[in-house]
Amino acid sequence: MPLTSTPGRFSSVHRPAREMLRECRCGFRLAIRAERFRATSPIAQESYPNPRINLALPEMKSLHWFIKKSFSVLGFSIRRKVPALAGLKLLPKVETIIDVGVAYGTPDLYAYFPDAELILVEGNAEFHSYLESQVLGRRKGRLVKFAVGSSSGSGYLQLNGPGSSLLTASKMTGLYNKKLETVEVQIRRLDQLVSADELKHPTLLKIDTEGFELEVLKGSEALLSKIDFIVAEVSLIKRFQKSYQPSEIINWLQERGFEIFQIIDCFPDSKGIFRYADFVFARREFIDSFNATV
Repeated sequence: MPLTSTPGRFSSVHRPAREMLRECRCGFRLAIRAERFRATSPIAQESYPNPRINLALPEMKSLHWFIKKSFSVLGFSIRRKVPALAGLKLLPKVETIIDVGVAYGTPDLYAYFPDAELILVEGNAEFHSYLESQVLGRRKGRLVKFAVGSSSGSGYLQLNGPGSSLLTASKMTGLYNKKLETVEVQIRRLDQLVSADELKHPTLLKIDTEGFELEVLKGSEALLSKIDFIVAEVSLIKRFQKSYQPSEIINWLQERGFEIFQIIDCFPDSKGIFRYADFVFARREFIDSFNATV
């Protein structure tokens, strides 16, 4: 499909893509030369201290402006990347992290709380060796080799790397009707695997179990009085059969004293659909205190 075939602001421009890209390359070289001139010329630095003023191309405010404008013409937007889980910096120092659905670990989460003790809960044996050597070899903690649910038993994990799930994918995913290898795993309630006595305050519970998050929460109920924060990947659409609606998780946690504090990761897919988001839930007392100090 030609670059200019989509109706919109630039639909009247009918130039071959090769010509547009040639102009982009030319402008890019000129902008770089202007930046170099400004960086090396004392006169330029004295007269134009603002780095966004481009001397060689007055109509082109800066290299940053040019790149952003060029991508805009082609239908793309550029935005500043926010570090993953950046909203966690609003939380106090966490002493214990329970990570359910670990896969290869959650390094961004661990980095925010470098002194926290880790309790890693992963039912997929594919990741156990890595977690023991690469994560727990560098951090204090332990590995729990069970899947987690609302009741004890067994189930079949549909293998898809870090995206493995105990549930079958729905039509809203690219995995629908795909034949995945399965492996039987043992399932336990989290409050049977973790003792409240081993949790140091504050404790953060992180859950990423591909549509099984509500079942994990139900199996954690006896621990909730010792948990201060919950970071959960919440499906916004029905990604898996027999999964939940987002309101079910929100209401379930509200009934137990937790409210939404932050949404720290939520991006649309190529179709513009928001399929899931990482929610931070906190106790009402913490949120009230936080709001009073902002």
